Amino acid sequence: MRPHLLPLLVALATCLHPAALLGQLTVASGGTLYVGPAAATDIALQTEGDLQLEKGGMIRIAGLVEVMNDAQLAGSLEFPVTGQQPGTGHGQINLGGQATLSGELTATTPTNYEPSGETTITLVDAGSLSGNFQEPTALPAGKWQIEYTDTQANLVYGRETVSTTAMPTAALFSLYPNPAGHSLYLSGQLPSSPQYRVVDAMGRAVMSGTVAKGSGQPRIDLPASLPNGLYMLQFEGLRARRFEVIR
Repeated sequence: MRPHLLPLLVALATCLHPAALLGQLTVASGGTLYVGPAAATDIALQTEGDLQLEKGGMIRIAGLVEVMNDAQLAGSLEFPVTGQQPGTGHGQINLGGQATLSGELTATTPTNYEPSGETTITLVDAGSLSGNFQEPTALPAGKWQIEYTDTQANLVYGRETVSTTAMPTAALFSLYPNPAGHSLYLSGQLPSSPQYRVVDAMGRAVMSGTVAKGSGQPRIDLPASLPNGLYMLQFEGLRARRFEVIR
């Protein structure tokens, strides 16, 4: 993917092929961005900065969107859903930081499309999540609902009860650099006894310990044996934060 030098302000754009952006991506009021699917499960659009979807702006997402930092989603998001595989069957926004939801959501499916059983389709997957999409959301007819967790906004089919309220914005902490090489530095609200756990993309615990404080910034040293990849840093009672290891 060839990186574009940003920040980029979008008025009308279509992303049909993989694109990498180095700064903040803003879809302004009246602007529209179409993100088409890439081959297989490849990333269609990646930005190393923030994503700002302003009120009155719109993003239609059929592929995978990777945002390294935070996203303010105050405009309209549209997700066409044709299957359960992220990137080919439906669009998905993955964030390393916090996603703040306050805009409109539309999800569409082909006529008579129904999964064979209970199904969860993740539309937004973040290090932490706050806010909600505006009600009423525009969902396909039938047994479809929106579910919120502390890190995800999901389109759920065939489940009787879902959580319809995202967690509040309290109990947040930040980490940097992200991506990280050998150490993570922490700021913000941490527990008095900061025992942590790191899990990989499959949910497996790969390391745990206590944050090193000393006289400087709270720090977690990453062992040389930890492979490159995406991880979640977890503290009891706090939202997890996503980070990436690149050496």
